[in-house]
Amino acid sequence: MNFNFNINEVYPGSKARIYTIRYKNEDKSEFRKFLEDFSGNPEIDQITHRLQNITERYGLRDDWFRQESRNPKIGRILLDSGLLRLFCIRWENDIIILGYGGEKDPKKPKLIDNPDLMTIVNKLETVYDQISYYIKRNGLTIREFLELEGK
Repeated sequence: MNFNFNINEVYPGSKARIYTIRYKNEDKSEFRKFLEDFSGNPEIDQITHRLQNITERYGLRDDWFRQESRNPKIGRILLDSGLLRLFCIRWENDIIILGYGGEKDPKKPKLIDNPDLMTIVNKLETVYDQISYYIKRNGLTIREFLELEGK
C-alpha cells in the first residue's frame, strides 16, 4: 500500500472500532489534532462521550451520524446541539474512520458555505476513494485492509 496516510486505531470496542487518519507528512493524527485544537470547547466532552457509547454500547446508530457528502459514507458524528463538527467515514456501523473537524459558522447553515469544513470533507472523500479502490483491486474486506494497515 502506498498511500499518503496511515489508518490508526483510536478506540477498540466491543460494539465498534474507531480509527483515525494520520497523513505521512504530519506528526499527529487528524483526531489528535482535533482534540488539541478544540480542547477548550465544551462540546469536546460530548464528542468523546458519544465515541465511547459508539465503541462500547451501541455501535454507530443512524441517529448519531449525519451524511455530509454525496457519498453516503462521509459525514459527521452528530451531537444533540452545538457548532463543533467531527467528520468521519462510516464504513459500517462498527467501523468508523475519524478525520478532522471544526466549528461551523452559525450564519452559514450549509456545509458548502463553510469552506474550511468543506475541505475536510473533500479530504475524507479522497481517503475513502483510495481505500475503496485498493480493497476492490485486491479482493479485500475493510477489516482485512485495517489488519494490514495495523502491521
